[in-house]
Amino acid sequence: MEFAESDLQYWCTVFVSAFGTWLIFRMVPLVLGRFIVSSRYNSLPLGEQRKVQKCTASLCAALVEGAISGYIFFFRSDIGPELVRYDCSLLRHNVGIFLGYTIADTLLLLLTPEFTGVNDLLLHHAASLFSGYAGLTYAIFPYYINLYLLMEISNPMLNLRVILDVMGYKRSSLYVLNSVVWTVAFFLSRIVTIPLFWYNVVVYASRTLFQQEAAIVLTGVVIMPIFNVMNVFWFVKILLGARAILKDREYV
Repeated sequence: MEFAESDLQYWCTVFVSAFGTWLIFRMVPLVLGRFIVSSRYNSLPLGEQRKVQKCTASLCAALVEGAISGYIFFFRSDIGPELVRYDCSLLRHNVGIFLGYTIADTLLLLLTPEFTGVNDLLLHHAASLFSGYAGLTYAIFPYYINLYLLMEISNPMLNLRVILDVMGYKRSSLYVLNSVVWTVAFFLSRIVTIPLFWYNVVVYASRTLFQQEAAIVLTGVVIMPIFNVMNVFWFVKILLGARAILKDREYV
């Protein structure tokens, strides 16, 4: 597919998102290290500080992506499962934010020495880069692309959970409350949406899916099922972890 001049705005969003992710990553030490919980942050090993930086940048990106995808899902009645080719500018900008963040985060993983040995996350990002590129390039199946991005709703709580853990607040009430909210958000955005996605694919999209560009077909029949399986696996681990926390605090 040839690059269209109208697509330039979306690639600008990719650039702004990538730069914003990097900027937040660089600004975290200035904020936490000098103004907020500075003693806790400065006492952390460098690798743990980098983890807080990365999770803060990821949290900010996920907040924006999740808010936009949630708005489209609940309030944009024109984005339905029966649509095949439909150019939703807001959705494509959101894909651009997702793609820009993923590019920046991938580069941080590759270029930051403290992040060596995270090959599983790099594989996850490789799939996300491919699906993000497909969603940005082709204005096809907007409903299903938005369901994909809807998974980002649970990520702010995930990243906050890691930050609280690293900063030494694992036994705090905020950590427990955030974990509960994360579990609910994960279930609603990543588990409940699985049957919703595939039901609508079978009813509305199956007849035209294999007539689309190869990147769209590959994302729909290979990458999305992989993410579905991963989400179910992670949700089981979340439930087991939540059960262990509750037992440890003698709530059960």
